[in-house]
Amino acid sequence: MTRSNEASVKSDLLETLARNADLKAVRETVDEGAKGAWKAFDQGWEWLTGTPDDPTAFRLGWEWLTEKGPEHRELDESHQFTQRFMRSPMVAQIRNAIYRKYDGHPPDGGSYTDFGANMDWEYLDPNAEQQFLGSFVGDAYIRDGRIYFEIENESDLHSLFGGHFIEDFNKKWGTNIPTAPERKREEWGPGGQTSQRITWSEPVVPRTPEEMDELEPAWWEFWK
Repeated sequence: MTRSNEASVKSDLLETLARNADLKAVRETVDEGAKGAWKAFDQGWEWLTGTPDDPTAFRLGWEWLTEKGPEHRELDESHQFTQRFMRSPMVAQIRNAIYRKYDGHPPDGGSYTDFGANMDWEYLDPNAEQQFLGSFVGDAYIRDGRIYFEIENESDLHSLFGGHFIEDFNKKWGTNIPTAPERKREEWGPGGQTSQRITWSEPVVPRTPEEMDELEPAWWEFWK
């Protein structure tokens, strides 16, 4: 091999090595980008749906529709569903009603029981947990300087299509609008009944009359 041929081979070899190195760097960059994107997707998906042990409203809705997951859930303040629901307009109104009952100073031994809420379809709120529940009943008790909330809810086709609202409307106006049936899980079809019990406590923080008047009248039906 002549010197010129040898130099040419070396040059081609170096160029090939450089090109392969560039391709490897590109592949590594793409791989890292894909891993990062997938990780971000996983994190976003978990934020949206939660986990089987710590669900959000989206996961509970999917479980109800597909009849996967438990028929009953106990959700306390360690669950993100409860934490988000605590910040909903519905709970703000109930909380305000408790303080109003006791002129801003709920005492130990006090209570606010047999309350409920029934949300109108025409009003929507960004709080997904509130939207999932739609209507519910509950009680609140005051002890040791804290308010203890206990909320009960059932999710079924009857609730989804405004069954409780339609029933109240029929009673009020003497109409006979049909409602969707309450269907158990063992019966045919999706959307079998599930239930949730949501509990949490929060400290009593005395309120002035001005603070209790800050909230506008609720746009959802609230009864006591």
